[in-house]
Amino acid sequence: MHDRERKEALRVSPRKSLSQHFLVNPQVALRIVEAAEISSSDPVLEIGPGRGALTGFLLERSRKVVAVEVDPRLCSLLRERFGGDPKFTLVEGDVLKVNLGELMSEGRWTVVANLPYHITSPVLFLLSEHREKVRRAVVMVQREVGRRMTASPGSRDYGLLSVMLRLDARPEYLFEVRPGNFFPRPKVKSAVVRLDFTEPYPLQPKDREIFKRLVRAAFGGRRKMLRNSLSSLAPPEVLSEASQRAGVDLSLRAEQVPLEGFVMLADSLRS
Repeated sequence: MHDRERKEALRVSPRKSLSQHFLVNPQVALRIVEAAEISSSDPVLEIGPGRGALTGFLLERSRKVVAVEVDPRLCSLLRERFGGDPKFTLVEGDVLKVNLGELMSEGRWTVVANLPYHITSPVLFLLSEHREKVRRAVVMVQREVGRRMTASPGSRDYGLLSVMLRLDARPEYLFEVRPGNFFPRPKVKSAVVRLDFTEPYPLQPKDREIFKRLVRAAFGGRRKMLRNSLSSLAPPEVLSEASQRAGVDLSLRAEQVPLEGFVMLADSLRS
């Protein structure tokens, strides 16, 4: 660990309840920021800046940085470090409770985040909800979550997260980050994933709510065949007709069905 970064990290002791692991290697921080491909005209939303490992690099490259941090102790540290920069705005609060639509009021934003494990999926789904306002997101997550975000049909990691994210963005698994780059050291490796929201899946469902219900039901019983896992959505004869129109075999399990199959099945059920 670099001495200056270690001293900074020790100033605010990490809180277990918030899954805090501070990134303390500036080279890794720079690599994450470079992956976001930020231009001087881009506004950036930073989720969970912590003690600011990425923030300084983001301010150097962007038009402005809006940082959302829930820990009041870290907010004090961030104000001290970056409060004098007119490009920096700090929002003290829980990212799942603030009005993101209001924060990202104009243009398309780049989102950069080191996501604590316990809020990873909710934040990713929140970004999908605001897909019209996000150009790309570069997120650091647990390695297993990164694999699920980018998994292909038929693989062990393919699931609800893989399907829902690919609908709205093109995910790319960039690189892994070892535990020694954090303070305190997490027990697992991390991964950095980029989501390009300018490249949604070419085939979109006609009704997103039906699509979401279908995918959740399918993966809720992932060891079951679709005819069983989807039985709560429609009577057997309706499911059978819809599957024939969509060209999706109901004897398959959810992990074997590509995104296109889920879209077509949802559209068939809708009609």
